[in-house]
Amino acid sequence: MSKRGKYGQWSEADLALAVNAVRSATFGLNEAARRYNVPKATLRRHMTGQNKGPPLVKSFGRTPVFTKAMEEELESHILKFEERMFGLTIKDVGAASSGERGVNTTVVCCVSAAGSYIPPMFIFKRKRYAPELERGAPAGSEIVISDTGYITSELFIQWLHHFKDNAVCSKENPVLLLLDGHTTHSKNLEALFFARDNGIIMLQLPSHTTHRMQPLDVAFFRPLGLYYIQAQETFLRQHIGKPVTQYDVVTLLAEAYGRAATVGTAENAFKAAGIWPVNRHVFRDHDFAPSDALRQTSDVNTISVPPTPGSFSESLNKASPVPQITAGPSNQRKQQNAEVITSTPYKENLEMQKSKANEKLLAKSRRAVFADATTVSNNFEASGLSSGGEDFVSSEDFVGTDDFKDFNRNELQANDYVLVCLKNEKNRDVFYVGQIVQKKSTAGFIEISFMRKSTKIKNAFVFPAVPDVSEVDDCDIKMKLRNPQKHGQTKRQQSYISFGIEFNMNVR
Repeated sequence: MSKRGKYGQWSEADLALAVNAVRSATFGLNEAARRYNVPKATLRRHMTGQNKGPPLVKSFGRTPVFTKAMEEELESHILKFEERMFGLTIKDVGAASSGERGVNTTVVCCVSAAGSYIPPMFIFKRKRYAPELERGAPAGSEIVISDTGYITSELFIQWLHHFKDNAVCSKENPVLLLLDGHTTHSKNLEALFFARDNGIIMLQLPSHTTHRMQPLDVAFFRPLGLYYIQAQETFLRQHIGKPVTQYDVVTLLAEAYGRAATVGTAENAFKAAGIWPVNRHVFRDHDFAPSDALRQTSDVNTISVPPTPGSFSESLNKASPVPQITAGPSNQRKQQNAEVITSTPYKENLEMQKSKANEKLLAKSRRAVFADATTVSNNFEASGLSSGGEDFVSSEDFVGTDDFKDFNRNELQANDYVLVCLKNEKNRDVFYVGQIVQKKSTAGFIEISFMRKSTKIKNAFVFPAVPDVSEVDDCDIKMKLRNPQKHGQTKRQQSYISFGIEFNMNVR
């Protein structure tokens, strides 16, 4: 067995005493090393400051991979994940997430500078309404549905009624409503009329400023989103294996809404936006720097000296090039300004725009919808029989609901193609193209095989794989269509047919 040496047998306290004794001239270097049992070379090294680490600190064990600062940063990062309900392993993270197969859900919120909140409106992407969606909803809130999950012009009008009932406004007691420039707000004449009649002054914000000027965007939506994520992750941990569905969204969001909708949040939101109290100097010059940089033109000729080959700047520019301001594609759309959209000039301008749009639409209809069947071009290949006698349109015509004419439905025969109008769950007109199978003995009913509008070919229709046959009242048949035109050469391509009409209506 090898003999143990004397190295490493001294303590840090002995080393500190030896250093102090030499520096205070109490002992010399040799005497201090002998008295405190510290190797002379070690003592000399600490006296001359040749040790790289902190003075008088002796490290034991293996050399660490990370520095102390890196370990502290890693610790802080892990604590941030822990605050957001994440675990330490991949399995923990996976258990706290739901499938990426969700649908859009919109929440319409409104808050005042005094700290009062209008009950929210929840908009779900659905075709049919379900009472289960109201489970756990905040008191006074509205639950509605739409085809896309976003707000529409009709839903905005419904929300205005909801706003009026809760804000208790009138012409004698008007309120100011701040909005962005979404078309459901700014291009909605019916909403403007309702707002003017009920004392709602609607002011739209300028383009690309809602992130700084809309109080909800400034201080409310971010905490609302964070609280909703926390509520969702807590729900997933308490219900292992159960995803978050539409029926759980209102309950989770109601919990987050209760935490975020505070008086202090509302007051700070209006204060940060400079709206109330009014602060014209809430925005600094540097806030406008991004837009100023795109508008400015440089008249100074700059001379750039190319770097020498192999220099560090050349490598750095290749690895991380400095972004340059380049002229992008021009946007011809007019930027919106801050404007009272319920004012008379704005209303009259919008009415003029709507009138011009309707005139252009009517100008596209070059002649009446119906023409004698004998004038139909022979270029159309018939795929069914038609009794004729009705008027048809050319392939360039538009057909709208105003173009419907009354005709003798008793002349309809089997295999005729017709346009049928049905009501959806919102009592709105939806149009379908179908072929008559047979006329029922019961007076007024006709059996129709309905087609589907093609998503690949414009204004083309195809029969579904599973026949969709149903009886309809003959009053629901709005017009008889011409003999169809087939597409392509193959059997699959020829299954798509069109009628030389561009329908200006909701045809499915």
